Parts: sequence; C-alpha cells; structure tokens
Amino acid sequence: MRTGSPVRALLVALCLLLALSGGSAQEGAAPAPVATPSFLYCPVCGHQNKGTSRFCVRDGSPLPSLSPQRYTRGFVRATETFTLEEIQAAIHQASRSVVRIRAKVKQDLRTPEQDEDGHGYLEIVKDEARFAGSGFAIDADGSIVTNAHVAAPDGQSAELSVETSTGEGYSAKLVGLDEASDLAVLRIDAGKVPPLSWGDSEKALLGQETWALGNPL
Repeated sequence: MRTGSPVRALLVALCLLLALSGGSAQEGAAPAPVATPSFLYCPVCGHQNKGTSRFCVRDGSPLPSLSPQRYTRGFVRATETFTLEEIQAAIHQASRSVVRIRAKVKQDLRTPEQDEDGHGYLEIVKDEARFAGSGFAIDADGSIVTNAHVAAPDGQSAELSVETSTGEGYSAKLVGLDEASDLAVLRIDAGKVPPLSWGDSEKALLGQETWALGNPL
C-alpha cells in the first residue's frame, strides 16, 4: 500500500494535468470572430465585388481571400485612381463632343485625249473628292476645332458638314484656318453639340494615362 500510494498520487496528478490541458485546448480552439471585408476588388478588371463573393461578377475571375492579418480596416481609395466604370463614364461623356467632319471638294480633272485626226488635247471633267476627319466642340456657340488639312484639303475650299456620334448631321462653315499649326475652326448652329470641359494643362504630368477619341471614318 505504501509503494502504491506514490504511484496512485502520480496518476491522480497526471489526470488533473490532462484535464486542465484539455480544457484550455478546447477554450483556445474556439476561433475569434473575423470581420468580413465589405468589398473585394477583382485582381484582373478591378471591379468592386461584395465581400462574400468568391468570383468576380464581371469577368468571373477568382477573388483573393483576405486573412485578418492582411485586411486593413477603414480602407480609403486613393483619389488619383479610378474604377473601370468611372473611366467608361468619362469617355462616354467626352465622345458626345467628338464629331466626324466631311469635306467635299469640287475639282476639274484633266485627262489627255486624242481626236480623230490624231491631235492631242486635255479633256476637262468635272468631279468631286470627298475627305473625312475628326473634330470636337469647344463652346456652346457651335465652334468646332479640327485640322486645317481636313477643313481645306490641299488648300482648296470645301463644302463642309458635321456628323455627331448619335447620327445627326449639320452643315458647317470655315471661320478660321492656320496651316502652320494645322488647325481650323468651323461653326455650326449653336447648341447642337455639347462642348468639351476644359482641363488644366498645368496639372498634366509626364506618364499619365491618356485616351484619344476620334471619328474619322
């Protein structure tokens, strides 16, 4: 009995230790609640998705899972960045001010001919040439800026017309031309084409993204 007493006491102590360690393990096994992010951004197209989404609703790309250690609460998007939807809206708004310009030039074509007696002569044929280019409205008075080579092809006077992105067409007249800078100003009826919003060239930086809009064909 005396020899068994230390063994029995040791067994009791081990049982108590196991019980205590088991209880603390169970208590520690319960994970702390993790806050779900409000939004997840697609790594391919940048679209904003719900925080519970697993795939992007726009292009179907898998969305990254954010661990609590990497998720930053109170995220605020940088003001110099734009979403795809914002870029599309800006391009759509600007395209309303971009027009197609058609120029029709009347010209005489001289072709060498020969009569019945074998004498040569130049036959003059009335013809017209058609050209096209792009322009954009700069004010509500109907002023359109384009290239000089579009408004006056080869320096010739032309019959000018303007077509909008929605298909309306208006006759235009040339009010100013500078061949050195290849710029010209046309005029149509006021209020037909919404003007572009002027930016500040002093704020433009080298390397910034640029979109070119045109409608030559």
